[in-house]
Amino acid sequence: MKLEKVLLVKIVLTTFLWAGPLLVGPPVLFSFLNIPFPDPSQFIRLLGAAYVALIIVYWCGYREVGSGGSGIVAVRAGVVSNGLATIILFYNGILGNWSNWGILGQLYMWFSAVATLALSVGLVVAYKTRPK
Repeated sequence: MKLEKVLLVKIVLTTFLWAGPLLVGPPVLFSFLNIPFPDPSQFIRLLGAAYVALIIVYWCGYREVGSGGSGIVAVRAGVVSNGLATIILFYNGILGNWSNWGILGQLYMWFSAVATLALSVGLVVAYKTRPK
C-alpha cells in the first residue's frame, strides 16, 4: 500500500471518528452511541483539539510524500499515537470496561481498536516498502 494512501485514510478516520466527535460532538451523539458523556467535558474537547493538531501533521506528511519526501515525521507521530491508542483500547476492551455500554458504543470502541492497529501497521509497512 502506498504511504500517501495510508496517510489519507488516517486523516479521514481521525477527522470523522475521533477529532470531530471529541471536539464538537454534542452529548446526544454520545447518547445515541450509548457511550457515557464525560463530565466535565473539557478533557474530551482538549483531546479533540490534540487530534486536530495530529491531522495537520498527517496532512503535511501527505503533502511531503506527494512531492517526493519521506513523510517520516507524520509516520512517527502516527505510529506512536495509533500504537498507544491500540494498547489502551484493546486493554480496556479485554478488561470489559465497555461491557455495560450499548452495542453501538461497544462496536465503535472495538472498531477504533482495530482501526488504530491497522493504521499503525499500515504506516510502518507503507513507509518501509515505499520507493526511495
